[in-house]
Parts: sequence; C-alpha cells; structure tokens
Amino acid sequence: MGPMVGAPATPNAVAVAAESQLSIEDHRAREATPELLAAFDRVFAMSERHLERLLELDPNHPSMERLSPGMEIDDPYGAPIEVYRSTMRSIAAAIEMRLPEL
Repeated sequence: MGPMVGAPATPNAVAVAAESQLSIEDHRAREATPELLAAFDRVFAMSERHLERLLELDPNHPSMERLSPGMEIDDPYGAPIEVYRSTMRSIAAAIEMRLPEL
C-alpha cells in the first residue's frame, strides 16, 4: 500500500533525494486521474503493475510506457533507506537512457 493522497514524502525519500542535491520536502502524494494524466505528453511508470493501472485510467493516452522497459523498478515506500538508494540509482539510470529521446 502506498501513501495517502496529500501525504508528504517519507523521511527516507527526503534524505535520499537530498544526497543528490534534490529537495522534495514540499512534495505531496497525488492520486493518478485521467485529468492528471492528460496534462502530460509522456507518462512513465516504474513497474508493469503501475503501467497497467495507468492504462486503465486513460487507455487512449498517446504515450504511456515503463520508464525502464527491461526492468521493474519497485516502489520503496516504507522500506529501509538502502532500498530507497537502490531505487534512486535505478531511476537515475533509466532516465539517463531515456534522455536522448526526450
């Protein structure tokens, strides 16, 4: 189970983001809705399960796909800080690979 709508980022997420000079203290969890998805040209999901749920919400979105097609990126919510660090590394590597096409 993930965070409740409006919940702040977990302390582990804030700490790991800060290690990369990112500030997410003001972040709040939002629910994915068709209206929210429509506001973006491209939507990337971390896992196949997340992608399936997003496609249920907006099956006609022009560009929705996994961030890293060859790898599941698990949500670290509630895990120890090292899991957050591993997830951050996986997300960063996937974004690096995607940059040329963006």
